[in-house]
Amino acid sequence: MAQLPPLVEPPPVVVVVVAAAQPSHSTSRSIETLVVVLAAITIIGVIAGIIARLCGGRHFGVTCDHDV
Repeated sequence: MAQLPPLVEPPPVVVVVVAAAQPSHSTSRSIETLVVVLAAITIIGVIAGIIARLCGGRHFGVTCDHDV
């Protein structure tokens, strides 16, 4: 007796290749930009604090109370 071909063929084999995620250059640039901006804000804050201490308001009276 002759064999008949199967009525349902098996699905084709699909091979999925997932490449490892490599850090992009834009990510490292973003981190560098963030560090530079935070450093600039810190430096400006320190300079503002020094200026505030040097120009620390007006002194009235002998006891040097800060009225302003």
